[in-house]
Amino acid sequence: MNWSITRKVYLLISTMMFLVIIGSGVAIYNFMSISSHVEGKVNIQQAILVQVIVLISEAILVGVIGFIVHRIITLPLKKMSYHVKEVASGNLAVRPLVAKTHDELGDLTRNLNKMVEDYNALIRDMRETAMKVSDAAHDLSTSAEESAKAAEQMAQATQQVAQGAETQEKSVQESKLEIDEVAKGMENIRQASDEMARLSEETKKVALEGKKHIEAIRGQMNRIDQSVQQIAGRIQGLGERSQAIGQIVSIITDIASQTNLLALNAAIEAARAGEHGRGFAVVAEEVRKLAEQSEQSAREITQLISQIQEETEAAVHSMQEGTTEVKNGVLKAEEVDKSFSIVQSSVDQVAKNIVEIAAVVHQVAAGNQHVVEEMDKVSQIAIQLASSAQESSAASEEQLATMEEVASSAATLAKMAEEVQNSIRHFKLEE
Repeated sequence: MNWSITRKVYLLISTMMFLVIIGSGVAIYNFMSISSHVEGKVNIQQAILVQVIVLISEAILVGVIGFIVHRIITLPLKKMSYHVKEVASGNLAVRPLVAKTHDELGDLTRNLNKMVEDYNALIRDMRETAMKVSDAAHDLSTSAEESAKAAEQMAQATQQVAQGAETQEKSVQESKLEIDEVAKGMENIRQASDEMARLSEETKKVALEGKKHIEAIRGQMNRIDQSVQQIAGRIQGLGERSQAIGQIVSIITDIASQTNLLALNAAIEAARAGEHGRGFAVVAEEVRKLAEQSEQSAREITQLISQIQEETEAAVHSMQEGTTEVKNGVLKAEEVDKSFSIVQSSVDQVAKNIVEIAAVVHQVAAGNQHVVEEMDKVSQIAIQLASSAQESSAASEEQLATMEEVASSAATLAKMAEEVQNSIRHFKLEE
């Protein structure tokens, strides 16, 4: 029979009260018996004996009741008290209490065991949760700090973008002015390119005329070379003939010397003949004079021929040099002709390039207005970008403040998680 602790205590108290009532009744009965039978010693002794037996019985019954109360109430309460003290000290690894009864104390024991078990699970979960919260708080703090740094960098970058946008807007305005100047310059370039095209055509004509003249000069130089070579050949022949004349003059000189010698011999013979040889002496004298004149003339002719030969050799040398110079002139003329050909080709290419440049300049001049319009659009975009950058900078500063608050909250959360860990650290859990 599973009686509740209340019924058990009520039964024990009722039994004790019943015994007390019986004892009191017996005592009253004995007292009344003693009073009515004062003279009977036997009755007194019986009354005392009954009283003693009743008292002993009451004492034994009270002891049994006390022992029962100790077993069913005091001992479980002491165990639960020790258990609660251990739990209060943080020792959740205590062995569960054994609940043998199904009364209030048994229910209290089982509930206490369940509470300790739940505390174990709760503290374990709190410890794990605190560790996770601490790690998450540290991660959040780190992320918040990094986000704050990123937000600060973003704010700085946005501010720089704003400044850059303002600078860009100014640069766009300056560029627009410069583009206007460029447009004017392009117009000047267009006019200059047209003038260059005209000049290139004239240069092309002049180069063509120069090439024709060079070709004529080269032909003339070739003819001069041929004439010089012919003259050099004739001068060479003249030198050879002068040498032949020199040989003849040498023979004449020898003849004049011999004639002079014969005239001298004839004069000697005429002197020996006396009066008969006087006419022959006169003839011999005249012959001697003629021989001397012939010899003198031969010497003069020899000198003239030597001079002619020297002049001929000099002329031949000069003609050879002239021939060399003429050949060099012909080569130079050919080189100049080639150079004029290259110049003509270059002039043609330059003229072609100038025409292309002029076309490009016309296109650039035509597109310049479009560029100016686009620069106006870029200027408007730069102004909008500067305004947006200012707004982004303000938003970045707000985000930076928010990240700082998040970092502060994360630090507080980490501190609280650490405090929770410190608070539950003294709990000893079941393995």
